[in-house]
Amino acid sequence: MARLSLLAVVVALTLVSTGCTKPLPDPVPPVPPRPTGSATPGAEVTVPYRLNVLDLCKRTDLAPLQDFSLKVRSTDPRSPFLGSGESCLFEFDQANGLPATLQVQALAPPTVEEAKRMYAAQRGTRMTRDTAVSGVGEEAEGFAIETEPKPGFKYGEYRIQARNANLVLDVWLAIGAAAFIPKETLAAKVLAILKNTLATVDDSWRVK
Repeated sequence: MARLSLLAVVVALTLVSTGCTKPLPDPVPPVPPRPTGSATPGAEVTVPYRLNVLDLCKRTDLAPLQDFSLKVRSTDPRSPFLGSGESCLFEFDQANGLPATLQVQALAPPTVEEAKRMYAAQRGTRMTRDTAVSGVGEEAEGFAIETEPKPGFKYGEYRIQARNANLVLDVWLAIGAAAFIPKETLAAKVLAILKNTLATVDDSWRVK
């Protein structure tokens, strides 16, 4: 009986020394910690647009201006100076006989980088930067100026320029009155027109 026990010990030692025991699994590597802080945003994607005839003179929604009781006297579907898009210049008649104009412009260059250059090139030097505008694209800014060409003629102007990927929009409203129309009022009207125009242009030009 002692000889059998000794034999069992010898066999066990032989198995260990020759590697015939079942190997242990490799240790599980530790899970790396989650990175802290915000992730770096990816590059903006160019949207496929095809420039068909949109006719901004007909498609621009003028409903936000109804409080001013403006009547369209003329429209000019002029081509944008920078090309690759459309624009329209509206001239209105007012009961006070003073001028009122609205210019709406949409550009759709083939790349985001070109759109950024166009956006930068349009920034007005005559007007004062008012504020950044949110909710209408990657970048947007408002500009304002008030002038008094003659006594009783206060001319208020507001302009918003916006870029959403490779689409660039510009809406500029100018209204003459006996007293300056509050800048906030003009800004709200311009922003409403710009949002409507953004939806119209994107739906019409985007390749489905």
